[in-house]
Amino acid sequence: MAKFAPKSAENVFREAMLETVAVLEKRVGKLTSTSKMVWLSYSLPPHACRTGSKLRSVPGSVCSKCYACTGFYHMPVVKAAQDRRLELVRGDLSQWAGNMAALITKKAERVDPDRRYFRWHDSGDIQSVAHANAIAWIATVVPSVQFYCPTKESAYVRRDRLYFNPYNLVIRYSAPMVGMKPDGFGPHSATVDSGEGYPCPAGKDGRDYACGDCRACWNATIGNIDYALH
Repeated sequence: MAKFAPKSAENVFREAMLETVAVLEKRVGKLTSTSKMVWLSYSLPPHACRTGSKLRSVPGSVCSKCYACTGFYHMPVVKAAQDRRLELVRGDLSQWAGNMAALITKKAERVDPDRRYFRWHDSGDIQSVAHANAIAWIATVVPSVQFYCPTKESAYVRRDRLYFNPYNLVIRYSAPMVGMKPDGFGPHSATVDSGEGYPCPAGKDGRDYACGDCRACWNATIGNIDYALH
């Protein structure tokens, strides 16, 4: 896995801000837009989840019925786009981060501030400590956007391993098993049917599985988000 060099990424970012959105999309892959999310996200293939791919075969795990392995995500064109993004992430991370920061900045300029809520990985997960640092760096140079990153790769996102601690990035450690309590997961976490923390309203009381006007996942004052199994 490639290393991440913040200074190099800064230089790339400055130059990338002079490019068009179309050029930047070729460099990092297009951002994804799902029906559930508030705004944009970035999707990687589920087979690249280090922990999640193992949990896929574990009964009772939150990954045993992974939505990213079926339906729309299973279409050839979607899988090809995810594989391309993975290739780029596993390449020159400094180039990737600088171009990604520029792309998100340019996309954010086109929408109202109340929509600038970005999710890392509606499919897939963090690939390395360097990747986690690149994501944290991006948040520092795109302060107009709120970022949320769920992950099962706790070793990659330990605060003593991250160069940056941006106020606009919430990393939530996701519990591996349905019903598992959030105890010991850190300041920000996500569970499924644990009965503790802030209950995600999506899918409850006949509501569609969509964020709507909820922004709890991005809210650093909320410790645990409890999702309903779906």
